[in-house]
Amino acid sequence: MQLIRFILVGVLNTAVGFSFIIGAMQLLHLDYRLANALGYAAGCIVGFLLNRTWTFQFSGAWWSSAARWFAVVAVCYLLNLATVIFIREVFLVDTILAQACGVLVYTAASFVGGKFFAFRSHRPIATGQAS
Repeated sequence: MQLIRFILVGVLNTAVGFSFIIGAMQLLHLDYRLANALGYAAGCIVGFLLNRTWTFQFSGAWWSSAARWFAVVAVCYLLNLATVIFIREVFLVDTILAQACGVLVYTAASFVGGKFFAFRSHRPIATGQAS
């Protein structure tokens, strides 16, 4: 169920980020590079909030989970970029297909990073002994 929620959050944060990009360019007349950065930031914030509360139902500290989430996003972005470049340049694959492969790597890595790093539960391990 977490994976389905994660994918739904990804669709929503992508829509929010893209809407910010278009709005910033069309309504605010911002440069496309700045609009892209603002849109990406908005999507990352939405992703953090929804993944924290809905996908992984994390109840730990806000600031440390935010720092870990944004570290995960940064690493995943670099993995995405490396995947796209590698597949495009080494295997001479069409750029669109290379981008699609990058999205898959980003999605898988960010799910794992969210589940096991950013929003990891800190439940004590049961020893099996009665108290």
